[in-house]
Amino acid sequence: MTKHTRQPDIQGRSKKLWMNGDGTCDIELIPSLRSFTYDRDALMPQTAALRLDFYEAAAERLAGKGVRTVFRERLNAISYRADYVPAPPFEVIVKNVATGSTVRKYPGLFPEGHRFTPSVVKFDYRIDPEDQPIGEDYLRAAGVDVTSFSDCALRPARLPAHPSVSGLDRLQAV
Repeated sequence: MTKHTRQPDIQGRSKKLWMNGDGTCDIELIPSLRSFTYDRDALMPQTAALRLDFYEAAAERLAGKGVRTVFRERLNAISYRADYVPAPPFEVIVKNVATGSTVRKYPGLFPEGHRFTPSVVKFDYRIDPEDQPIGEDYLRAAGVDVTSFSDCALRPARLPAHPSVSGLDRLQAV
């Protein structure tokens, strides 16, 4: 990756992004570790490289199954080139176990460690300092195909679980 001589076009808490002018962008991960639930917001050496190792492996396995991702190539230990696609203002979350924000936001509803069968899909609107739950009806009103997002998110969760199978191995079966 060429050393960038200008400020990033977009910078968040976990990455910096430079537009390349050809529909691609270069992304440099920041070694951040955040958890609003556990009041953790720190720079942790090596987390950027570990996150990129996982993302690159997941993108390769998905591509091997015919699922297109934006990942193009790794540029160095913490940077990669990708197709530029603006991120939606919401994220799709699959909950298999009640922990963290689930038990904090909904005290008494589920005990810590409760297993959801089937898995729960929720949507959060991305906003600092903590993403906020957003109702599916709001997303539908904004033109989001909630059913398609939910179905796609649940595909790995529908695979048989086994304690020796990692999340990455479950992605391989998708």
